[in-house]
Amino acid sequence: MEQDYRPHEIEAKWQKKWKESGIFEAEPDKREKYYITIPYPYLNGNLHAGHTRTFTIGDVVARHKRMLGYNVLYPMGFHVTGTPIVGLAELIENKDPQTMKVYERFHGIPKEILPTLTTPEKIVDYFKVEAEKTMRLIGYSIDWRRKFTTTDPTYKKFIEWQYTRLYEKGLIVKGSHPVKWCPHDNNPVEDHDILYGEEATIIDYTLIKFTCEDLILPCATLRPETTFGVTNLWVNPAVD
Repeated sequence: MEQDYRPHEIEAKWQKKWKESGIFEAEPDKREKYYITIPYPYLNGNLHAGHTRTFTIGDVVARHKRMLGYNVLYPMGFHVTGTPIVGLAELIENKDPQTMKVYERFHGIPKEILPTLTTPEKIVDYFKVEAEKTMRLIGYSIDWRRKFTTTDPTYKKFIEWQYTRLYEKGLIVKGSHPVKWCPHDNNPVEDHDILYGEEATIIDYTLIKFTCEDLILPCATLRPETTFGVTNLWVNPAVD
């Protein structure tokens, strides 16, 4: 007679035992310590398959190290700063039709909750809970007592300390360099920070000064090496 296997029941059984026993909760002892973390998920939506791949790799390493006798600390952090969450909050507050449709249909946010997520803090609080539910359901060996976000005061102090130390060692420098800029938020952004225009690139212009009697005519070009082929320069008299 074939035995009736119920994978979900087996998962639930052992995950319950793990939680009750605190088997993944690291405490100081005499064993050699091993700390591991993974790239924190960004909380402007539910987790997807890419997150699962990343977290699983970290979980495999953590479990392997425990089997080798290490005292493993595997916490979970959440990345909660940046333009996408700010922009999403504004879109929800303005009830942008496309945004409301996507987050209700594909992210499964209930109709009565979605309109209330009008600040970055509310969005983070919502998706932080959903992300933890998902990772617990998968069964990752995370010490959930040590969860944190990148806006926690202690974490922010750690980042400040880290940059100060790197600066003191001469490993980073402070200076001017071109950045992508959001005129709406008056803030520099990278590709992963922007809601639209992901293919935008920084264009490096070269300014060349031409003289005409007592005037200097500045011209910007993307191809300074072609200057030697310039035969004439046109000036629009109607433009100030």
